[in-house]
Amino acid sequence: MNWWWLIIGFLGFLIWDNKRVSVRRYKVKLGKLGDGFRIVQISDLHNQIFGKNQKHILEKVREEKADVIVITGDLVDFRHTNVDIALDIVRQLKKIAPVYMVTGNHELWSPQWSELKKELEKEKILLDGKRVVLRKNKDKINLWGIADPGNQVGESSEFFGNDLRVMTSKMDKNEVNVLLSHRPEKFRDYVDNSFDLVLSGHAHGGQMRLPILGGLVAPHQGVLPDFDAGMFRQGRTRMVVSRGLGNSVIPLRVFNNPEIVSIFIL
Repeated sequence: MNWWWLIIGFLGFLIWDNKRVSVRRYKVKLGKLGDGFRIVQISDLHNQIFGKNQKHILEKVREEKADVIVITGDLVDFRHTNVDIALDIVRQLKKIAPVYMVTGNHELWSPQWSELKKELEKEKILLDGKRVVLRKNKDKINLWGIADPGNQVGESSEFFGNDLRVMTSKMDKNEVNVLLSHRPEKFRDYVDNSFDLVLSGHAHGGQMRLPILGGLVAPHQGVLPDFDAGMFRQGRTRMVVSRGLGNSVIPLRVFNNPEIVSIFIL
């Protein structure tokens, strides 16, 4: 009988922990900025809801006093896409700070992608294949975005890397260049193209996390993924991988509560 209470207690903890939104903060010193920029990152929401009108997410974002809010893909889930829920949080976030987004694989896979894309373009937040210049006092950041390769030819590193090279042919490496890209497993491509900072998601923190081992499994990385969550660095390039907020194939996270990421760049 005691085992039943332990099982029930553990399940209760998992349900509570899967709705407990935390904020993971990073400070990135590039030595190129004076006042600094605060970027808040939302990733892998998968159409899930955190409180009435997403209040648990919005409250956390407001507290960070962001200069810009970015969404690094999978705002929806292709199995149960709800365009209204997706657009509602976008519009609420835009009331807090400017918002920019790149597509994840679930947007591209969704049967309602054409409808959602049309509305996101009206909101002027889609950054796939584009750049926007962010300014704060005398500081300047180039914010770039690349679309998820999806299931097409672009799934290969060669094709994805070519897209990045075309984009960065216009990049001034003496300035601060930040890339939004859904896929952390493409880290080598980001390093080769000399981005200062990459913000990514997709891995869901490895879905189930254990001490020492970290995340257990991630899409397109398999078991014990190299890039499950946290900050990674090679050369001049740093990559922050968000554990994200929602779930997809596996309905529960284990020791891996949903998170919003807040990055201060100096």
